[in-house]
Amino acid sequence: MLIFSRTRKPFGTPKPRPPRAWLRLEALEDRRVPATLQVTSPLDDGSAATLRYAVLHASTGDKIVLKGAALGGITLTQGELRLKQKNVTIQTSSDQDRATVSGGGLSRVFEVATGASVNLSNLIVTGGNAQSGVFSDPHEGRGGGIVVDEGGSLTMTGSTVTNNSAPPIPLPDNPPAFKGGLGGGIADYGTLTMNNCAVTANHALGTFGGGIAVFSGDPFSAPFSASLSIKDSTVSGNTARQNGGGITGVASTITLDDCDVTGNSTSLYDGGGLNNHGGTMTISHSRVANNTAAEFGGGMQNFAGGTLTINDSVVDGNTSRYVGGGIDNGGSLALKDSVLSNNRVPIYNFGGGIFNRNSGAVTMKRGSTSCPS
Repeated sequence: MLIFSRTRKPFGTPKPRPPRAWLRLEALEDRRVPATLQVTSPLDDGSAATLRYAVLHASTGDKIVLKGAALGGITLTQGELRLKQKNVTIQTSSDQDRATVSGGGLSRVFEVATGASVNLSNLIVTGGNAQSGVFSDPHEGRGGGIVVDEGGSLTMTGSTVTNNSAPPIPLPDNPPAFKGGLGGGIADYGTLTMNNCAVTANHALGTFGGGIAVFSGDPFSAPFSASLSIKDSTVSGNTARQNGGGITGVASTITLDDCDVTGNSTSLYDGGGLNNHGGTMTISHSRVANNTAAEFGGGMQNFAGGTLTINDSVVDGNTSRYVGGGIDNGGSLALKDSVLSNNRVPIYNFGGGIFNRNSGAVTMKRGSTSCPS
């Protein structure tokens, strides 16, 4: 006989449970869809459909589009528009339309804040006054139309910066001292890129850069990085009290390609068209013509320590009162495939084309110079 036995579990013994699964939330990347904010009102009261409202409520990646009545022009009455969002674009509804944004002679028009990356297209920036009225503003009196703060980035396309001014701001010193007064059109302390633009009839009433001032540190504090790249554009009819009627660069990097720098002037010092102070300036396929300096470098001045390279360009019809009708050079100057013609020095007659100082070095390759008849 076969006997089978089976060990029985005690009654009520629980069955083994599977491992417990804990629920948790996992963070995903930001998947917000960029918005388009429509600006149809020409007012500046901060109400919906105004540019001020759009700038205040825009988020990273948004596009602000001016259309309808806003195309007739917007005049600021509440102070500058501070662009602090990353990757924001302000443009018109069509490439055939252009819109004017004016400071009304009361304030700067735009400030591009540190860390912001801004695109402006088909705009006319005008009537800006850099006198902010905020004494703690480090850029008070700088950048009549636009200031790009340290670490900010601005790209402008198909736009015009015109009839803006940067006045000197009195400091509470005894005897009186002043700050600001530079970058009549734009003061750039960050990264500025301009394509198919015009910078015209702006005024630096205190010191440097009637059209544009590019500063890697104030003269002459600890440097930081500031740059300008300008292509297929015009810089004309701007004035500076001291240096760089058209453009001034201090310890910065400036590149001009296919540009006209014409009819700019200084009323006190040097560099009627361009002034390079201790930085690097490269000019290609461009024309620097009919600029006037009160003292040195009618077309341009390259200060000691600066590097100026001119490729396939024309320096023509410029005038300085004392030396260097075309170019006053105290740094490193290289010209290639370029022409200097009809530049003048009516008083001292030193260096109608180029005046090279003791600190300067000049190299020329496949270029030519000529004097007025």
